[in-house]
Amino acid sequence: MSALQRSFHTVGWFVGTAYFIILQCTCLVAWIVLNAGPLSLPSPFDPYPFPLLSAVLALEAVLLTSFVLIRQSANDLQSDRRNHL
Repeated sequence: MSALQRSFHTVGWFVGTAYFIILQCTCLVAWIVLNAGPLSLPSPFDPYPFPLLSAVLALEAVLLTSFVLIRQSANDLQSDRRNHL
């Protein structure tokens, strides 16, 4: 595999771990606290109802879906080659 495919494969692997869920939840809570919580900034960069957060999460969903599908495709190809032998 090329370096780009290996990096996609690594991202696809990381997305399927509990560490990713913890990282995602931590970032989400930090975003909300910085913009609307008790520790909010004097001028929040994304005030409630968080339109920028929605856009970032939508873009992330599209990209992560692509990474997972690329990884799944590579695994299927490897499995097909193994079965052919």
